[in-house]
Amino acid sequence: MGRAPANVVQAAQRLQELLGQNAQVTVQLPPHAVGDRSSWFTSPTGAHTSVTFSSSSPPEVTGSPAASGPAQAPGGAIADLDGYDDLKPDPLTARTAADFVERMKDYRIWAGEPSYRELARRSGKAFGASSLCEALNSTRLPAEKLVRAFIWACSHSEHDIQVWVTAWRHLRLRHKRVQGEVLAPVTELASHDQRRKTG
Repeated sequence: MGRAPANVVQAAQRLQELLGQNAQVTVQLPPHAVGDRSSWFTSPTGAHTSVTFSSSSPPEVTGSPAASGPAQAPGGAIADLDGYDDLKPDPLTARTAADFVERMKDYRIWAGEPSYRELARRSGKAFGASSLCEALNSTRLPAEKLVRAFIWACSHSEHDIQVWVTAWRHLRLRHKRVQGEVLAPVTELASHDQRRKTG
């Protein structure tokens, strides 16, 4: 009888932690990886997890939450009650880069105020905890890539990412115009190209 790889057991343990106490986790592996077997182990929190290893293809990990325990949304914010939608910070109301950063701080609180390290982990290491801390304590507009990763780490909401990126673009383009970084009008470019051809 084969033995399951250690990383598979670790993945099952992590899944159990996310699902709650006494969750049933089934790990299915390709036939060559392991023979059919079941086992129990105790997680660091003391909860028991039943892990069933069986032969199947393709590999997958499934689990079911425990019957009782607190409602959790790991890596994602829980929606507000109807009538309280205005609690979610709106980046489109930001008029300056400093306003935008303040909305980001508020959004982190709205999402349950996860630590910088937790957000970095949820983002898949798209940013470091120190980089996020620096961005949220600055009055400058953060990089768009950091904003996208930050919003995803807070809420796992594609819609919210779209809203925040739209607000970021609005502020960035306005700042660009204020700084005089305007592109030459198309007519001027056409005239320039025409002069080069005839000159």
